[in-house]
Amino acid sequence: IEALGLRKDGTEFPVELSLTTSAIESSAILTWLVKDATETRQAERRLKKSEKAYRALTEAIPSALLLIDLNSNIAVCNHRGVALFAAKNLAAVVGKNLVEMVAPQDRQRLELDIKEIMDTGSVSYNEYALVYQDGASFPAELSMSAVYNSKKEPKGVAVTIRSTAGREKVAEQLRVRVSGLEEIQVQTVNAVSKMISMKDPYVADHQERVTRLACAIAAELGLSQERIGELRLAGIFHDVGKLFVPSHILSKPGRLTDQEFQAIKGHARASYDTINAIGFPVSVVEAVIQHHERLNGSGYPDGLSGNEITLEARILAVADVVEAMSTRRPYRAGLGEGKALEEIAENSGRLFDSEVAEACKELFTIKRFTFHKLNNHT
Repeated sequence: IEALGLRKDGTEFPVELSLTTSAIESSAILTWLVKDATETRQAERRLKKSEKAYRALTEAIPSALLLIDLNSNIAVCNHRGVALFAAKNLAAVVGKNLVEMVAPQDRQRLELDIKEIMDTGSVSYNEYALVYQDGASFPAELSMSAVYNSKKEPKGVAVTIRSTAGREKVAEQLRVRVSGLEEIQVQTVNAVSKMISMKDPYVADHQERVTRLACAIAAELGLSQERIGELRLAGIFHDVGKLFVPSHILSKPGRLTDQEFQAIKGHARASYDTINAIGFPVSVVEAVIQHHERLNGSGYPDGLSGNEITLEARILAVADVVEAMSTRRPYRAGLGEGKALEEIAENSGRLFDSEVAEACKELFTIKRFTFHKLNNHT
């Protein structure tokens, strides 16, 4: 019997009363055992408070949370777990076997994963097909880790579940968006190329030939298709800054003054500013602004050296010099591919990347690379 005891000072305290009876001859003996239950009640209040906090914590978790016992039966489930399985209430989930709530083709795999977690204490993160109460299945990610008792023996597994049913839809939306951005970039490339052609057809042809050679070198070096694609953009745009250089300087037949040469050198940063504003990948804008840098630090605009220069920029630098020397300009005749390759070989390792230089040489001497004629300016 639970009751309240009364101390001498008049204060009340909880007690537990136990009654026992015994018989001595014809008399019945009643014995009352009285126990102060203050500590027990305090412990119970602490437990209730702890349980309340635990429940609040499980409900605050943004995913479905389950605790399963050694037989994979669900002992604890938060309300997100109820909603995840489209169950009527908590009672419709607690007591169920988690393995049986997984689609048949994934049950054995889940059982093996749970066993491994309990045996090794590892953490598992995998995707399984779960089953709604109505039998329909849906994909979900399960994160599982072992739960231990005070003796460090496994007593079950904590499972958090997140449905991935909408992930494919989101991924498709993202693909459509990326495709749209790529289309905008292509349109931008075409528009800028037309602008360059209108101002200076020599520059436009140069950019296209440099792009072809740079991509061929990149392929020779084993770069991925993604990097080659970004290098192609860099090649198309590497001299776009020359739109801001006066035409009479670009086509001047004689020696440039220091001031005119500084105007020419400014095209690298102008190209960078132009495409950086459009939002092209970092590798593209870096290759554009660095394509006149040299390994020994003698280039421009920032005097970078060695590995400070990206590989894409080092490829673009070689392709740029070979094309410029090989073909005719308004102010001079073309020097030919042989002379251009001699220049690259002579400065390999000093101004130009040696591997890039070697790949370029092999393209021309072994694989017979040639610049296609784009129009009668070539």
